[in-house]
Amino acid sequence: MPPRPQQRADDSDRAHGRGARRLPHRHSGGPDPGCSDEAAARAVAEGRIVQGRLHRRRRQAALGRLTPVEFETVMTTPALQAA
Repeated sequence: MPPRPQQRADDSDRAHGRGARRLPHRHSGGPDPGCSDEAAARAVAEGRIVQGRLHRRRRQAALGRLTPVEFETVMTTPALQAA
């Protein structure tokens, strides 16, 4: 059997994963395990803003063109609203 060619540690997927586990932050799997995951964190934060603010105000076709807040207000009984 011929000898295996030498491979640098950072060329190997397994070595890449091991290096990422030693870092204090979670790595998204990009080419450099040493760089921070700021872009991924920013994308998650923007998604939360959209879901928390914009989605609650957007009129939904499935809810009879009401916003989710308006739909909840219409569908809850007065007894539940008073509680």
